[in-house]
Amino acid sequence: MPADATAPAANLTLATFNKKAHDRSQFSCGFEPIDNFLKSSLTDQIKAGMVTAWIATAEDDPAVLGFYTLGAMAVRSEFGPAKWQRARVPDVPVIYIRAVAVRKDIQGKGLGSALVIDAMKRCDVISEQMGAAAIVLDVLEDEAFEKRWAFYADLGFEPLGDPDNKHRVFISMADVRSTLGAKVTTENGPSRQTGTQSTSSPKQPTTRWRSSRGTDDSLAKRTASTLPIHSRHRRL
Repeated sequence: MPADATAPAANLTLATFNKKAHDRSQFSCGFEPIDNFLKSSLTDQIKAGMVTAWIATAEDDPAVLGFYTLGAMAVRSEFGPAKWQRARVPDVPVIYIRAVAVRKDIQGKGLGSALVIDAMKRCDVISEQMGAAAIVLDVLEDEAFEKRWAFYADLGFEPLGDPDNKHRVFISMADVRSTLGAKVTTENGPSRQTGTQSTSSPKQPTTRWRSSRGTDDSLAKRTASTLPIHSRHRRL
């Protein structure tokens, strides 16, 4: 993430995507497929029930500063922790973070961390209403790959072990709860960069992964220092 002179406004709002209320026209995270997804594909995918999207904006300004999307997914039980194999099912239900992105001119200011932590808290709430064993995402491969890989490792994500998706990582819901601490409620909602599908011919990361059980202090510090974001729901 580049250092930028422009910092996001202190008072940010996170709301479900609203085509009329959110201005996507000037958004660019520096990765064109994600930009195109936000501007061209997101509305159709939401209408089709494939994803939900949460949009960060500054107060009284409709310009999109950042966003993330969530969707349902299943992964093979042969990947991931041993307890998945002990369940004796072929597939394991998970929540997939399809994308997390921050506008390029405000990257490096803490909004990306805030969005990921908010997504993790929201997934925790969802998992109390339906079965979901983990959160899964694909770490985008670009010039910032090593930094991004280390960022997710620091949050407790581990390689899934899928040979066809070598940059796919996961964190179990049990570890999400232990690292995030106190549960959030559906009424208040969670209030707290960039992930997408891997490109071909991935290079194996050199960052050493640590157990998510050892990341509590790190994540607690991130949670305490993330930008204040106020959540509210909107309709498409």
